Amino acid sequence: MEAETAAGAVFSAPTWFYVIGSIASAIVILSAVIALIAWFTTARGKVQELDGFGEWKGSVNTDRKAFRTFMKEVRKELRAINKSFQELFARLDPPLLQRSSPLSLTEFGEKLAEELDAQEIAERLSPKIMQKLGQGSQAYTINDMCFDYITGDDYEPTDDEAARISKVAYEHGLKRRQLREILAVVLRDRVLQTLSARQTENTA
Repeated sequence: MEAETAAGAVFSAPTWFYVIGSIASAIVILSAVIALIAWFTTARGKVQELDGFGEWKGSVNTDRKAFRTFMKEVRKELRAINKSFQELFARLDPPLLQRSSPLSLTEFGEKLAEELDAQEIAERLSPKIMQKLGQGSQAYTINDMCFDYITGDDYEPTDDEAARISKVAYEHGLKRRQLREILAVVLRDRVLQTLSARQTENTA
């Protein structure tokens, strides 16, 4: 089985380092801006109190000019950081799964599920999961079972399924494991629906 990222991993390590580095740079610059603004505010008050001391006031005015120059550089740096963030997030695909309980597909995940014909795959695989279920299996147990089956070595896709997974992964720049997680969600829902239908029939 091919080497892939851990479940749910979307960003590569270099991407995370880039994000963290950009955020750290922004924090340092903003901290410097806040400190200088505080100094500038205090200096203005001192100028008003010591207006008669021309030499000291002239020194502060010189510092004001330097401050304005610095602020121009800060704005330039912040624009560059903002542009970097926009470019970074523009390259990222929307998340595939909603990290709530239980896991569900996002709109983008549902689109990929259609491209994978995930319902067809779930229909083929659900009987295998049903055979493994014990009496009174809980939803969380079924969830784990489906994810272990699809993302592990037990799932052996047909040639057609393997081709679809590879095609969709290539077209969207995703890992095949990420698409297997989509299949696991669809398979889990199919198994739960089947169990619910059987319970309804038994109580009818």
